[in-house]
Amino acid sequence: LEQRVMHMQEAAMRQEFPTALRLGWELVPSLTTVPQLHGRTISYIGHCLDQVKSYEAAIVAYDFLLERMPEDNLASAQLRIRRAIAQLLCDRLADADDALRRMRGFMQQFAQTTLGAAYRMAQLIQLVRTNHFAEMVAESDDLVEHLRPLGIEAGYGHALMALACAQVAENHDQPDQHEQAQLWWSRATVLMSPQRLVDRFEELSPIAQRLRATDRPVPPESVS
Repeated sequence: LEQRVMHMQEAAMRQEFPTALRLGWELVPSLTTVPQLHGRTISYIGHCLDQVKSYEAAIVAYDFLLERMPEDNLASAQLRIRRAIAQLLCDRLADADDALRRMRGFMQQFAQTTLGAAYRMAQLIQLVRTNHFAEMVAESDDLVEHLRPLGIEAGYGHALMALACAQVAENHDQPDQHEQAQLWWSRATVLMSPQRLVDRFEELSPIAQRLRATDRPVPPESVS
């Protein structure tokens, strides 16, 4: 069972989300007497559902786990952030706002950590979904450092900031923000392809067509 769970996790890490979901669903009935493996599998199922934009189903998976975990557990905090992001992405804005507000005090101790970076990402998505672009720009000075613990997924935050700068430039008569939008988009596309960014956040599509992506090195396996 451990090997089968690892196989499912590896598929998810390779972004083979339909394969990982199939493996996960097949495993769940066999894991009811192994709580640790059962919880890990449900967590990865939730993550995969999130990545294929089945947000409501992902929220069900996260709720299942959260109902069985202590609220002050770090794993619980991570799941609550992931659930809030899924809620934002399916327009359950009030639910997400309530969840993020409840976590604010608890999260202050996790600055410069992966958990703190995930919370900052959730806040960025919330500001985009509620059209608070000027507020995003005003609070952008420390964003690179705050998102750094996310690794390449920090690219999502940089891309959302590029969108905010572009919106401020166009709607608030601040032409200097066009240059900032290009800078943030360049940072984002160092980490991720424009297509992957747009696949995750459709609202990035207009700036992906206007802004210049950073040239990314060709992976060695693709060189003949």
